[in-house]
Amino acid sequence: MSYLVSAICTELTAWNSTWKMDHWNEELAVPFSYWLIQNLPISCAMKARLLNLDHVVQRLRALLSIIKQVLVRG
Repeated sequence: MSYLVSAICTELTAWNSTWKMDHWNEELAVPFSYWLIQNLPISCAMKARLLNLDHVVQRLRALLSIIKQVLVRG
């Protein structure tokens, strides 16, 4: 799980250096996943799909995929 949190923080920092990612760590993976859903510029439908994922690892993997797609298109 720490890999996913680190990978997401790295991607977000590359995307927008004003986001302060240094206070997120593996122990905060669950609140971090919900914070991402709340703050990423994604549709309400996508947010609902992400919130329906039961496990934090599934949510983080899906979020990392979305972030990478946005960076490629950006």
